[in-house]
Amino acid sequence: MAKATLWEQLNKIFPEVLPTEAPKAINGTQLIALVKPKLVGDFTENAIRGYFSFMSKDPSTTIAKKSDGQGYYLRNLCTSLQPA
Repeated sequence: MAKATLWEQLNKIFPEVLPTEAPKAINGTQLIALVKPKLVGDFTENAIRGYFSFMSKDPSTTIAKKSDGQGYYLRNLCTSLQPA
């Protein structure tokens, strides 16, 4: 079985560690501390942080970034994927 990519691993881990509400969002340093021990593979903190940023811009992922750019929280996929 192929090893899951960093993207796939993070997308599965985020629901376990991210707060569900934007006002309770956590910063990237806190999030790295929560996800890094759960990852399979040797990823640098810079690589992981970069994925947070890219993934938060993709509405199909489980991570969202606060509108002011300060913190991450769990994306509500039910509302974010509804047609406009």
